[in-house]
Amino acid sequence: MFEVCGAMGSYDFGSEEKYVLSRRCAKKALERAEQIPVEWELKLVSLLNGDIEYSLKLVPEGNWALDRTERVKYWCHAWQKLKQAIDDNYDFESNRPISRRNMSAEERQNAEKYNQQRLLQRDKKSFSGQFESFLVEAYSKPPCDVEELKAICRGVYPKLR
Repeated sequence: MFEVCGAMGSYDFGSEEKYVLSRRCAKKALERAEQIPVEWELKLVSLLNGDIEYSLKLVPEGNWALDRTERVKYWCHAWQKLKQAIDDNYDFESNRPISRRNMSAEERQNAEKYNQQRLLQRDKKSFSGQFESFLVEAYSKPPCDVEELKAICRGVYPKLR
């Protein structure tokens, strides 16, 4: 679905509506976020970044606040899912796998967990920056809703990094 949405947003249909269609497709997929692995949810949410539709007046200014709020909910859900997937107490030093040809099932499982936690930590760093950029960009456009932004920051933003 990520590839379909991404392709839709980059293909030249002869109309700028492609951005609206791409976002709509990503939102539709994210309605079932609980069934999507965290790494794919992060990729789909990243398609909701930016404001090209707003800049091109494809989303009327009067609808931007509602659209922005909806996007923020998807971003927050992905952020919470990512945080839940990360084991904050995981010890990378003592759990570093030793590469061998004939690994036992337990060694393979430990190596998979090590790789998963390493990738999740990488994703956290990258996604937190994207999330921060999204919030700044989205709330820099009228209509401003300082109270909504404060609520998001109280609930999510301090924990981004």
